Amino acid sequence: TDDPRLAAMVCFAIAAAGLWFGDINVIAPILTMFNLSTYALLNLSAGMESVMGNPAWRPTFRVRAFFPLAGFALCTGAMFMISPGWTFAALGCVLVALGFALRAAPILAVTTRPLPSKRNLTERHQAAHPRVGGPFQRRRVSK
Repeated sequence: TDDPRLAAMVCFAIAAAGLWFGDINVIAPILTMFNLSTYALLNLSAGMESVMGNPAWRPTFRVRAFFPLAGFALCTGAMFMISPGWTFAALGCVLVALGFALRAAPILAVTTRPLPSKRNLTERHQAAHPRVGGPFQRRRVSK
């Protein structure tokens, strides 16, 4: 993929914008918003995973859900105190990225239809799907 090239071009564009404007204070709010929004979304995801009690969520350092959710609220409040306009711009960028991620990700749904028993499957299919059975299985939903 072209991921390193794209990242290098984005870094170059940020540096060129700083040189073009001639002052770091012009682009500092933009960079601050994206750093704070990253930290806020990280806190939000950690807090929501703790609240929902997802069994796959096994952090090494456990804290109560209040702390990451408070971190999300404080980051969002700091963003609005620094610059409300750039806060909405960062929120718009986050929503656009979320839209791209939702379009690219496979949609999974829970089905109540039991999957075929292991007796009816071939050995190749059994090797590919070792955990077949049970009333609630996840399957891909076609669009």
